[in-house]
Amino acid sequence: MDWLQANLSNIIVISAVGAILYLCIRTLLNDKKKGKPSCACGGNCSSCAMCCHALDLRKIAGQRE
Repeated sequence: MDWLQANLSNIIVISAVGAILYLCIRTLLNDKKKGKPSCACGGNCSSCAMCCHALDLRKIAGQRE
């Protein structure tokens, strides 16, 4: 019981961080299942220079040409 009382603040903080991490991962997985892009460009990769999808599309286009 003494150990639990001594580490209660650590347990609460770790639980809160774990819950936030779980919610973030769940949101990402749900968005992926729904087909939403993970980028901030909204899926319009041709107008987004920093989009990860645009970089992949440029690599694929370069390989096919």
